[in-house]
Amino acid sequence: IEDELLFTEDDTVNKDDIYETVRILRNTGFFSDVSVKLDSVSPYDYDVYLTTKDRWSTFPIFIFGTGGNTTSIGGGFEELNLLGRGAHVRFDAYHRSENAIRWQGSFLLTQRRLFSSEYYLDGIITANKFRTDEQVTVAKPFRTLRTELSYGVNYYNAFGRDFLFN
Repeated sequence: IEDELLFTEDDTVNKDDIYETVRILRNTGFFSDVSVKLDSVSPYDYDVYLTTKDRWSTFPIFIFGTGGNTTSIGGGFEELNLLGRGAHVRFDAYHRSENAIRWQGSFLLTQRRLFSSEYYLDGIITANKFRTDEQVTVAKPFRTLRTELSYGVNYYNAFGRDFLFN
């Protein structure tokens, strides 16, 4: 949570910073509820209490599809907040009958705050017996309403051969 706060202890903040922090925390998708309470310490000083309620973040993946004389069946898992560090991890594997592809798998990792910085990391690899696709993105996203600049780089690599769907 501390990575997402726009203020620290003993900071002088305005209500916009508080509301923006609540908005950011809600947008992470990690919490089912985010609330703020202000406690008056003196006429010009307040203590700010942020309360969050965690959301379930681990989900099974079931894959089943059929059509055009092909079938896909498999499964995996997805964790939206790995070890409470804001990392999104997904793994899936499934059997595809079209073009004798057979087994295909993918692994995804997204880190909202790479090493607690303002940078974002997103990587995915998908592989089957014909082709492997790799993609990595590192970016500095628009995180708050005051963020003036966003930029990033993307790397994509595919090797193997393409195939025609029969």
